[in-house]
Amino acid sequence: MGSVDRASLALFGSRILSQLLGFVSVIYFAQQIGAEGLGVYFTFVTVVSVTGVFSKFGLPGAVVKRMNQATNAHDRGKYLSGSFVLLTVPFVITGGLLLLFGPHLTDYVGLAAAAPLAVAGVAMAVSSNLLSSALRGKTAWRRPRFSNSSTK
Repeated sequence: MGSVDRASLALFGSRILSQLLGFVSVIYFAQQIGAEGLGVYFTFVTVVSVTGVFSKFGLPGAVVKRMNQATNAHDRGKYLSGSFVLLTVPFVITGGLLLLFGPHLTDYVGLAAAAPLAVAGVAMAVSSNLLSSALRGKTAWRRPRFSNSSTK
């Protein structure tokens, strides 16, 4: 099995596992903690999702494009490590703001440790999205490239 096949299977498997885990967690929370706890859960997930948008700045889309254009593993590695470095600055700013406004976030969500958990949630969401984009870029269908040079 080629590396593209393995990467495609890994991408498919990670998406299936993620969706299944989300579905099972909603069922678990609904049964175990009731409506009030479920409201806290959904509010927290919404905060993590919205603040995660500010930590990405369109970089995962660029990673898909660059990884697809890379001709060897060394170039793919450079693009992936560079994207991790580029994501660090907006993540640190977003995480700092979440911690700075932690008391307000605690009141809004209704969870005592909302700020540190939100920072951890954003970190996991952003890194998962970036790795998923890298896999999509590696397994993307390559269109044939035509040269623009004309014959005389």
